[in-house]
This record gives sequence, C-alpha cells and structure tokens, in this order.
Amino acid sequence: MGLGKSTLCRFLGEKYGIPILHFDTVHFLPNWKVRAGNEKEKIVRDFLDENENWCIDGNYSKIFFDERMEKTDFILVMLFNRFNLLWRVWKRYKKYKGQTRPDMTVGCDEKLDFEFIRWVLFVGDRPFFRQLTA
Repeated sequence: MGLGKSTLCRFLGEKYGIPILHFDTVHFLPNWKVRAGNEKEKIVRDFLDENENWCIDGNYSKIFFDERMEKTDFILVMLFNRFNLLWRVWKRYKKYKGQTRPDMTVGCDEKLDFEFIRWVLFVGDRPFFRQLTA
C-alpha cells in the first residue's frame, strides 16, 4: 500500500542472499484477478517448506499467520498516516503507470482507481494489526 515494503524486502533479500516472497504475487493473478485460497496456501506452504531463511513482504494475515510469526526472527511494522500513504501510492502510480511493478504479478499493470484510494484511506491493514497485537 505504498509503504515501501517491497523495496525493503528486495534490498534485504539481496543484502543477505535470502529468498523473498511478495504476497501481492501470491494474491493476484494477471489482470488483478484474485487467486483461489487453496492455491495461495500452496504457494506459501511450498515457500516456507523450501526455505529456512526468508523475507516476506505483505500482510495477508489469513495465510499461515501463526506459523510465519513463530518462524520469524524480525517483524518490521511500517506506519504512515493515510494521506502520506496516498501520496506515496500516487508517486508509485506515476512511476509505473501502464507497467507491472517488479514486485507484482506480471499482467497486473499499475492502476489507481477509486476503489484502491478508498482502501488506502479507510480500510488498509487493520485486520493484520488487530491480529498482530492480540
């Protein structure tokens, strides 16, 4: 959501030579179609089983959340106010408009529509933070 999670994850993966997983590539199929839940779980399960050390970017709390929290050594929570996030999303949109970002499923060209703006400003990551602090 414009926080810089993917950029940081790529940096850490390169710096430490560890595999990375962008949850947006797990969640979305080309043309912004949502992948079936069992397929998402298989991708994440395979990734966790195949890798002892890793960096995962994203906050999809329904996919092996407890196991990921148990196995992780470090959790970085990035908090920005919603208007700052919207500004960052706008800058990302301008940079990648009509293209697929490096951390996104091929065929999901960058877009900025009312639905996403509403999500950034009013919905966001609340379920993740509720689960993380419970």
